[in-house]
Amino acid sequence: MTVKTLRVEKEKIEVIIFTPHHKIEGTIYLYHSSRLTDFMNVTTAFIPVTDAKIYALTDDRLLFSGNFLNINKNNITMIFPKDAVADEQTIDPDRTF
Repeated sequence: MTVKTLRVEKEKIEVIIFTPHHKIEGTIYLYHSSRLTDFMNVTTAFIPVTDAKIYALTDDRLLFSGNFLNINKNNITMIFPKDAVADEQTIDPDRTF
């Protein structure tokens, strides 16, 4: 008897997540051609994050690193792709918004 498994193609995205007390860096997996916004609007309460690193917001000290972490979406204040962060060399400190 052959067992077939269903596989859904997903895209690996490195993200930075902020909670009220922590900065979390890690990887999430989005359905192919979906947006991070779509991922956040799914009805599940938790976000699975792999290769997670948790830092204290106060001093950027590494508090935890692990292969897997589930984050409650209610605790997330901000999330964005890591590649959206500008390099320090490209930031103009005199620019005003």
